[in-house]
Amino acid sequence: MKPLIFALVLPMLFLLGCQPSPEKAAIERQLQDYPESRVQDIYKSFCQDNLGPGHLIPDPQTARNYLESELRTFREDLAMI
Repeated sequence: MKPLIFALVLPMLFLLGCQPSPEKAAIERQLQDYPESRVQDIYKSFCQDNLGPGHLIPDPQTARNYLESELRTFREDLAMI
């Protein structure tokens, strides 16, 4: 798996040149932290860094309500055990 990743990612690194770059550092960090990363995982990481988590739940109050609801359900389930 790693050889395939390097075969696909290395050309990207060469295109970035010999100068250390934030992109290269991000790819190296991704592969160090998550050695099983695939090209799509690296791509997704870059997209999430750029777009942020706003596409998940755009309204903070909605996110809070959802998490509180989940917590209530969890506590109710615990009480039944």
